[in-house]
Amino acid sequence: MFRLVLCFSLVASLAGCGGSAESTAPTAETPDAPKKPQDPARPVIAEKGPYPKVVTTETEYDFGILEANQEGKHEFIVRNEGEADLVLKKGPTTCKCTLSDVAETPIPPGGEAKVLLSWKPAPDMNEIRQTAEIYTNDPKRPAISLVILGKMQERLRMMPFGDWPVSDVLEGKNSTLTAFLVSSVVDEFDIVEIESSSPLVKIEKSPITDEQKTEHQAKTGYALKIEVEPKVPVGSFSFPVKLKTNMMGRDAKGELTVPLEFTANVTGKRAGPLRIVGPAFKEHFMALGLGTFDATKGQKATLSVFVQKAPEEGFKLTDLKVTPETLKVTFVPDERSTSTVAKRYLLTVEYPAGAPRANHRQDEKNPGVIEAKTNHPDAPDFRIEVFFNAY
Repeated sequence: MFRLVLCFSLVASLAGCGGSAESTAPTAETPDAPKKPQDPARPVIAEKGPYPKVVTTETEYDFGILEANQEGKHEFIVRNEGEADLVLKKGPTTCKCTLSDVAETPIPPGGEAKVLLSWKPAPDMNEIRQTAEIYTNDPKRPAISLVILGKMQERLRMMPFGDWPVSDVLEGKNSTLTAFLVSSVVDEFDIVEIESSSPLVKIEKSPITDEQKTEHQAKTGYALKIEVEPKVPVGSFSFPVKLKTNMMGRDAKGELTVPLEFTANVTGKRAGPLRIVGPAFKEHFMALGLGTFDATKGQKATLSVFVQKAPEEGFKLTDLKVTPETLKVTFVPDERSTSTVAKRYLLTVEYPAGAPRANHRQDEKNPGVIEAKTNHPDAPDFRIEVFFNAY
């Protein structure tokens, strides 16, 4: 009797609610987590080993100094020290990146491949930093960042560039300036010709010293001593100078086909026996600034010109030339002047009301100009610049 009850209880327990011991309720299966889609730009990384192992001897290379339009190239070596084939693919790059033929196919264990990076700096660049990303199927190093560095230098550098401003020209004394033409690229060159547009400007060259090489970070070059004689016209002056060398510069393709020549302007001013004074006069530039004004209203300024040792018949301006011609210029003695050291004259410059709009701004280097001859033996020429914007 006891055995019968026990068996009945066991069967009921297995059957559950109306079920049977042989057919239990189905259980829900847990779905697999969705796999992240493979990036087609990257090599496939195996789910389990064996794996390749990426080894690089370097990931950064410094070219040092490159010239504008000179192509720099460097090969990076990528080795496989793993147990499976290594696959490389090019990723984003800011320069020209080329995989070697070996790197285009799987690299076996113990093998290596070359990655060539090249760059041609443009003339307006200074610092060079270009990168290339290389993707791999090494799970511990799925990407390699390769970097090339450098500094851009012109084949020859002139300092100062453009204008060579000499000190104010004093009576009876030459004014001087030292400029430089140097190279951080070549070991030697020569300045074969120096052309000056004025016989009053003399230029002598001499090789730079070791101290100057260090100062200008140059391998070689020349110091140029510029001297301006005190007989230059009174007022501001600008004398073009041309330097011709025996060097060839690079063209847009990087070939050495362009003769290297340089131009500069020797600039300055000479007050001479004249001193010009006025709130709108910039003595350092020997220039009058009329400012910005409405062309329909015009603008006018009067300057005081003090003349030392004026001729007995009085100081006079002749052969007056004015640019633009719309500027009106008058020059008269100041009848109130009583000084026996310097006679005072009044120079009035006017842009008449209603004259056309005109722009002669200093930052655009297109000044108006007032030029004349004088009867003073120590100041035979007179010149000042005029800047204004008549809108």
